[in-house]
Amino acid sequence: MNDLTTLDKAISGFDRIDLLSAIAGLQLLPENAERIVRLEALAYRVACGQSNRSRKVAPHSLGQLCNSPALGTIAHAEDPFDNVFCEEISFYGGSYRVLPGINEHATFILKRILESLFFHRDGFPDQEYVRVAARVIRGTLALSERICATAGITRNPAIESRFQENIVIPNGTLLTQLKSAVRFSRAGLDLLLRNLDLPVDCLQPLTANKEELQPEVDLQISGLLSRKPIIAVGTDVVVSSPTELLPALRNALIALAQDRGVADELADRFGSATWQL
Repeated sequence: MNDLTTLDKAISGFDRIDLLSAIAGLQLLPENAERIVRLEALAYRVACGQSNRSRKVAPHSLGQLCNSPALGTIAHAEDPFDNVFCEEISFYGGSYRVLPGINEHATFILKRILESLFFHRDGFPDQEYVRVAARVIRGTLALSERICATAGITRNPAIESRFQENIVIPNGTLLTQLKSAVRFSRAGLDLLLRNLDLPVDCLQPLTANKEELQPEVDLQISGLLSRKPIIAVGTDVVVSSPTELLPALRNALIALAQDRGVADELADRFGSATWQL
């Protein structure tokens, strides 16, 4: 039995949504900022699994999974963390905490898109695009803020570099808190959006359903989570890769612009916003 088969067998022994929530929650720890490649690869592996077990994962078992030999084989793909762990973006409704993760310039790019759509001297020619985009943006930012608030994440926490070391596993109390930060019932997420006067389907462009979760032959980061980090399974919704929310939002806005035939206009305005800095 090879290392990956051993890992898959171990994963199958746990409640899939609980385990996925735990792995997503570990990404909210600044101590794991340099371990995102392993955590995202494991999150996707778990999301694609078929386990129907009800066993909840405890810190000790989670540590064994996260620091298994199979995950150790991809640790070389990780780099020292040289980004800001938590930043803030201002938009309608206030200021929102966001987690750019290892995605270079993720916050910078989103801010320039916002300037292109909402602060340009000339109104955007397709106001329907602006209306839909505003809903997706606010819904994503509100979700990110809720995650950070529940997890107790403050702006720009200190990062102690421990490059390519083991994934850090918190105690049971903190692990439960982190799980709750990334896991929602469908009804709970719908309520969050309704309270903001947003349609409950505004996050659909960032959400993967069961049919889209196709297992990879090898253990690696899936491109799907960079486009759709929100996983919907049954009555549960898990933000499986919280640091991919900003890149996924950017991709969704570009895809929407392409669908409505205004991608060139958005690109021109983005270029102008960037060069004016």
